[in-house]
Amino acid sequence: MRKRKGQVIFLLIVVLDQLAKFFFLKTGVLINKGISFGLFENPFFSKLLLFILPFFIAVFFVFSIKKFPRSLSLVLIIGGGLSNYLDRVIRGGVVDYLSFWLFPAFNLADAVIALGFALFLVDFRKKQKVS
Repeated sequence: MRKRKGQVIFLLIVVLDQLAKFFFLKTGVLINKGISFGLFENPFFSKLLLFILPFFIAVFFVFSIKKFPRSLSLVLIIGGGLSNYLDRVIRGGVVDYLSFWLFPAFNLADAVIALGFALFLVDFRKKQKVS
């Protein structure tokens, strides 16, 4: 994936998710102070597990991987992760504004992270079958 497209996608994810959180925050949404489903509410472990270590590992992979599916998946994961991290720094927790039936509340960043992870797994499986 070209570097410019990756940067645009990354910025779109962060900006759109933060704008949505800004507008939905006025309607009384859930602030998740833990990781997934409120686990690990200790701020030190949340920051360490959710941002610092994965961020540096992902940045290394983004700059070393030039193949389209894998680089796109990492851009999605890092973009969503950064947006959620900004919530933790600015608001003290992640703003979850989407909720459907029995599914836990989530946001655009969560959906993009899940999509990126799924894309990464599909690409990884395809590479394993070829080898």
